[in-house]
Amino acid sequence: MKKVGMLFLGICSFLAISCTSDKDGKDFVKCVLKQGILERAAMNIKEEPVTVTAFIAERSAGDIHDFYSEGDYWWPDTLNPDGPYVRRDGETNPDNFVAHRHAMIRFSSIVGNLTSAYLLTQDKEYVDAILAHVRGLGL
Repeated sequence: MKKVGMLFLGICSFLAISCTSDKDGKDFVKCVLKQGILERAAMNIKEEPVTVTAFIAERSAGDIHDFYSEGDYWWPDTLNPDGPYVRRDGETNPDNFVAHRHAMIRFSSIVGNLTSAYLLTQDKEYVDAILAHVRGLGL
């Protein structure tokens, strides 16, 4: 464990020395994070938009444009199948509908990565990709 701590301190020292920082630290943060942001954006810029309309929520009272999600810990009542769901604390129901939730998490991650890349580079290609996702259109 001591070697890991020393390695971590060495990496931090290297970053502190190799990244010049202005008085409020913005340049330091950009230097440390830029490579990872641009790598994620390079992967995300190729991704097609996925909207909630790509997944049908059979138990939703709304139409295909409505976001639908079910609570993790709610299960059908085996003693009363037509009754309300019962809570089983800490037990995630594997039959819950989560496709819309996953689509929204994906959307926020991709748009966040592309926005960060645009702020770093001012490359309009990132804006075009962001707008495709916001509008739900293919690239």
